[in-house]
Amino acid sequence: PFTLRMGVAEHSKVQYIANCPFFAIFSMEIVKALAMQLQPQVYSYWDIIIQYGDVGREMYFLEKGSVEVVSGDGDTIYATLTQGNFFGETALFFKQKRTATVRSAEFCEVYMLTKQILDSELMQHDFDMSRMLEIFNKLQETNRKRNAAVSKNLADAQNNSTKLYKLVDSTQAVASNQKNIKAFLPNSPFRCVWDIVHLVFLLANGVMIPFFGAFMTEDSGHNFEAAVIIFTVIDVTFVADIILQFNFFPYL
Repeated sequence: PFTLRMGVAEHSKVQYIANCPFFAIFSMEIVKALAMQLQPQVYSYWDIIIQYGDVGREMYFLEKGSVEVVSGDGDTIYATLTQGNFFGETALFFKQKRTATVRSAEFCEVYMLTKQILDSELMQHDFDMSRMLEIFNKLQETNRKRNAAVSKNLADAQNNSTKLYKLVDSTQAVASNQKNIKAFLPNSPFRCVWDIVHLVFLLANGVMIPFFGAFMTEDSGHNFEAAVIIFTVIDVTFVADIILQFNFFPYL
C-alpha cells in the first residue's frame, strides 16, 4: 500500500540522519525534522552529482545504486560508495571548493540535505552548532590520518625495497597464477576446445598413418608433401599437449 511505502521511506530518512556520526548528538525531534526536509534526487548512469572545484552547499545520502568518487579529471577512482553511504558533508560546515567529483556508477536515488535547511532547523531548536562542528572536525582529523596512512602504503607498494612491495608483488603473482590456472581447468572453454582438437588429431593420426603407409610414396608428388605437412602439424600439437599437461594443466 502507498501509506506503507511512505512509512518505510520516512523511516529510512530518519535512519540516515540518526546514523550520521556528526548528527548523533541531535535529539530525535531535530532528527525527524531534518529527515522530513530531505529532498529526493534521481541520477542516471555517469551523471555528475558533485563537481570538483564547485562550492558546495549540500550533502547527500545514497538510497539506491552506487557512486564513484573520482579525481577532477575523472581518471582516478578514489572510492565507490553504495546504499547507506553519505558524501559531500564538508559543504555543511565550511564554505570551500569540492575536492573531488562524485558521479553515478549506475541509476541512483539520493536524498539531499542543504546547509540552508540544516541551519534553519538548528536555529529553530536553539541548538549549539559548535558542538556538532567539534565532532565533525574530530572525524575529519581521523579521516585525514587514515588517508595519509593509505597514501603512505600506496607509495611503499611502489618502492621495491619495502616489505609491502614484496608482499603486493607476491600477491599479484599468485593472482596471476590463479588466473592462468582457471583458464586451464578441465571445464574451461580453452580446455574444452583443446581436448576436442587433440581428440580429432589423434583419430586422424590413427586413420591416416596406415592409409599413407599403404598407398603413399615419394612418387605421389604434392600429395606426399601435403601428408608430411599434416603429420608435422599433428606432431607439433602432440608436443604442445605434453608441455601443457606437465606445466600448466592441473592434475585430475
